[in-house]
Amino acid sequence: MLKLAKFLKRFRKEVIIGPIFKLTEAIFELIVPLVMAKIIDVGIANGDRAYVLKMGGVMVLLGLVGLGCALICQYCAARASQGFGTVLRSEMFAHINSLSHGEIDQIGTPSLITRITNDVNQLQLAVAMLIRLVVRAPFLVIGAAVMNCNPFTNGHRYLVETAASQCELLHLFVLSEDRSAFPAQVRYELVKQGVSDIGNVVLHHTSDYLISSAVFPTYFIKEKTRAEQANCELDLRIFCEYFAKELGITRRFVGTEPFCPVTSAYNRAMKQVLGEYGIEVVEIPRCQLDGVEISASSVRERMKAGDYDAIRRMVPQTTMDFLLSEQGREIAERLRQGR
Repeated sequence: MLKLAKFLKRFRKEVIIGPIFKLTEAIFELIVPLVMAKIIDVGIANGDRAYVLKMGGVMVLLGLVGLGCALICQYCAARASQGFGTVLRSEMFAHINSLSHGEIDQIGTPSLITRITNDVNQLQLAVAMLIRLVVRAPFLVIGAAVMNCNPFTNGHRYLVETAASQCELLHLFVLSEDRSAFPAQVRYELVKQGVSDIGNVVLHHTSDYLISSAVFPTYFIKEKTRAEQANCELDLRIFCEYFAKELGITRRFVGTEPFCPVTSAYNRAMKQVLGEYGIEVVEIPRCQLDGVEISASSVRERMKAGDYDAIRRMVPQTTMDFLLSEQGREIAERLRQGR
């Protein structure tokens, strides 16, 4: 990232001003609870209506100034990140045009397109988040959730919404291992579409280092594994040592597990291991439909039976559209054949 800092030189003012205003906003947010405590302890306790109104006005003023600071910070972050992306994209385009045909063939056209579009977009997001969050980071609750989403259901959506409402930033990891009925890339896309309107969610692939056959093999053979054999400590310690430390994660969200003893054992072990690292584990009750918990396994069972009317009530529209597509029908047919 330091090598890319030269592309921010034109936006030095925004990079400096943005965090200053974000710091001001954070300070005002921290003052608000103190003002509220004064209203309760002094104004309400003594029946002093004038004091309550005066301090209430102070709270409104703090809120308005904080809002102004936030808007200025957002403007600076947007201007710097978009400008950074424009400069970087122009430099990359000029460099690509200087390559020989042999070099372009060696790198590959798809790779070049990805680098100049998706990779630059990710860097733009990183610049914007740096300006918006670098000062607030010590005050933030950063959460994480790890999901398979086989497929993505309203239950998953409920968990993500609930978790995102309890933290400033939610890192959502989607399992990358291709050992589920729905291919990994399909599951990732369904999650991406299903949470696209939740602004504080950052989506990740897990690669081989979170709930994979390498670090937690019994996850993929739950029906053949007893709960006491769920050896998941390696997976949890990798999460704490490498993911949580690097991303500043202080809270991990999981859904309650009334059905699978292996996942239930995993949740219990998670509380013990993550507790050693000071990471809070929050269990969120499952979303229910007609008094029954919504689960991906129940969606797959109804896919086997061809009961799409029932499925429609259990999944977001984006998932439903996929299930009715040709690829979705092929997955349903494989499920019927037991593959």
